[in-house]
Amino acid sequence: MLIKKKNFLSFILIFINFFIYYKKVYATTFTESGYTLDAGVIQVESSIFDYSQNSDVNTWSIHPFNLRIGLNNSIDVQLVFEPYINQESNKKINDGNGDFQIGIKKNIWGNDDGKSALGLMPYIKLPTADNEIGNDKVEGGIIFPFSTNISDAINLDVMFETDFVYDDDEQNFDTEFIISGLLGINIQNSLGLYSEIITIKSNDVDYKVSNIIGFGATYSLSKNLIFDIGLNHRLLGKEDDFNIFSGYTFLY
Repeated sequence: MLIKKKNFLSFILIFINFFIYYKKVYATTFTESGYTLDAGVIQVESSIFDYSQNSDVNTWSIHPFNLRIGLNNSIDVQLVFEPYINQESNKKINDGNGDFQIGIKKNIWGNDDGKSALGLMPYIKLPTADNEIGNDKVEGGIIFPFSTNISDAINLDVMFETDFVYDDDEQNFDTEFIISGLLGINIQNSLGLYSEIITIKSNDVDYKVSNIIGFGATYSLSKNLIFDIGLNHRLLGKEDDFNIFSGYTFLY
């Protein structure tokens, strides 16, 4: 059984992800790219709907979004918010808005030329969630995203992230380490497939390693508008059992 799992994970590592039209326009995936927006450019990444299940907890999120604004040619700001969340557990329902997150990404190299790009993005989460949806704690972290073009049709994104998150059980802060990756191939001009793998580890000795695999499809209606649908599935750990979403990315 262990050998079968290893072979399956090795196969999963041959991800497929689709990047459409321009290297700075992406679908709504977890992994950040090393690129930033140009000065004055606005990009919206949003899920039209987002459903997840974790044991007996069912969660709907309607139109969560990441609003990105290019401050100059190497820095953009990201504003992340969930306007409406509905959580149901044991016939008890909590609903309301979610937390608010602010991030600032700095491109270190590769924004305008070259085949690779490296970024640096600190972020902070502010506890704005309603009705016990959040944990009422300020949290934050730092992200190092790297992107490279393997060929004209194949792209690779790798992200290293360190988060400082509150542990409700022990009532203190833990440090989580996240590695995620995307490997992309252009199928045709408007249609593509994507997959993503995420690994999460904590300094808390009681926290087991979490592995998540995601995959889906993207479709471009125009050079600035991408629609996507996807599914994330937990392989190991305590994260959501699965998560399904449909969204879009629009570049102004």
